[in-house]
Amino acid sequence: MSVVLDEPRQDAQQAPSSGVRPRRKPAIDAPAVLALCLAVAALAGGLLVSTRVFERLPHVEDEVAFIFQAKTIASGHLLVEAPPQPDFFRAPFIIFRNGHWYGKYLPGYPAVLALGALVDRVWLVNPLAGAGCVWLLFIFGRRIYSAQIALLAAALLVSSPFFLLQAGSLMSHVVSLAWTLGFLLLFEAARRANNFWLAGAAGLSLGMLFITRPLTAVGVAVPFAAWALVDMLRERRRVPSYLAMAGCFLPFVALLLLYNNLTTGNPFKSAYELWWPFDKIGFGAGIGITGHHDVAQGLRFTRMNVEMIADYLYGWPLRLSLLPATIAALTALLRLGAGAYRLGRARLARRRQAAQALPAGTGWDIALLAMTLTLVTVHVAYPTPGQMYGPRYYFEALPALTLLSARGIILLAGWLSAAGTLASRGNRQVAQGAASLAFIAVLLLSLHAATNFSRETIRSYRGWNNVNDSGLRTVEAAELENAVVFVTVAKWNEYAPFFIENTPQLDTNVIYAIDRGDALNRRMLADFPGRQGWKFTGGKLTRMYQ
Repeated sequence: MSVVLDEPRQDAQQAPSSGVRPRRKPAIDAPAVLALCLAVAALAGGLLVSTRVFERLPHVEDEVAFIFQAKTIASGHLLVEAPPQPDFFRAPFIIFRNGHWYGKYLPGYPAVLALGALVDRVWLVNPLAGAGCVWLLFIFGRRIYSAQIALLAAALLVSSPFFLLQAGSLMSHVVSLAWTLGFLLLFEAARRANNFWLAGAAGLSLGMLFITRPLTAVGVAVPFAAWALVDMLRERRRVPSYLAMAGCFLPFVALLLLYNNLTTGNPFKSAYELWWPFDKIGFGAGIGITGHHDVAQGLRFTRMNVEMIADYLYGWPLRLSLLPATIAALTALLRLGAGAYRLGRARLARRRQAAQALPAGTGWDIALLAMTLTLVTVHVAYPTPGQMYGPRYYFEALPALTLLSARGIILLAGWLSAAGTLASRGNRQVAQGAASLAFIAVLLLSLHAATNFSRETIRSYRGWNNVNDSGLRTVEAAELENAVVFVTVAKWNEYAPFFIENTPQLDTNVIYAIDRGDALNRRMLADFPGRQGWKFTGGKLTRMYQ
């Protein structure tokens, strides 16, 4: 590790030599302006998908629970008192226990989504977070590589159908991606400056990721924990900063245990297990929907997800999406091997010189590759492939994959330029033309994706799980006052658009409940004195007479 992890940034400015006037910095930071434009494009794309494809509605069970928990937190609570007759309000992943009801998820993402719930705009959170992710990716990429690579990575992210689907959804992954990027950026900044406060902020970012998606946080953190350990063994002056990072992260572990204890009565038992006892991490009997999970099954799920991300990453034909990142990863491994070989042969006095011989950026290539691999590896232990709007368990690897892709494209352009130079005996125009072929190929592949795979895949999610708001619009058009509407439903997806209109305290102007027959409905209506009962069935709204 010490061979590659102490390199200068590729575009680091060199100190001017004596007698040479330093260049003035341009008045406008053109790369930053372009990155900001890409962030705005990401916001627009996320809003378009949220509005035109998902109709600002939850389309999977997870999203229903997330919205409920966000509203609970927005009201200032983690749990709220359950209604007297819970069967009228059954919804996916909503747990009734000890007189309370709450979602099964950890509070990290719902706490962020609560910001949208406060203004009745939960659908706005992920598009905004997606725009923030593009900006953070640019800042991070420019710090570890160059502005050129950072911009290319940001453009690739914005073009990704995987990213756009998640940014338009109500799932937790885009916010998790923001915490991941925050951690990466702060880790790099803290390490570069050996700064106690930046290190603490990195720990906070990782902690927020941990109480949002714990297994993802483990996958992200492992390579950087190893890097920190190597740093501390080599340079004791770094110990305080890394202790600050750990010290700011560990309270979130305690918070997770306390939250588990609140929701399940056991700090080491997740609320996931209250809904499905088999929903836990690990191998063996009683784990997973089939009743048993093992490494072989985990590897099958891994293969399924890798095949899927080869399509969903950029939507390129022939599953070429992973090719640029693969080029960068293999090149980095070859450079690492060559550097280790040189280091092994160098005498002690020359080892520092041998270590510096590696090309700039190789250390971060290895770190990002390692993060991707550990993120994939830890999910082998989870007993489901989790394919929803793409191979979502790998979503937080997007910073690594897009930056490595940009590195691979730049490498390919360099190789083509070298080949052009050789073939033309030093003709610069030929070399530049050859290099441009790499960028032209990426542009053509991206245009093909935009008009084929990406467009069709994103469109295919409209009305997914047969969720739509037509029934809700019918009821809202009646402009009811102080009412309870009993909705006739057969499945969760029919009730979901209505359920999310309720508050956890059931104090809205119109309360939506499940129709359980006239006799039971009237009995339940007595729990809400002064409210008029209505019934919505078969697309028609009728008044109940008591």
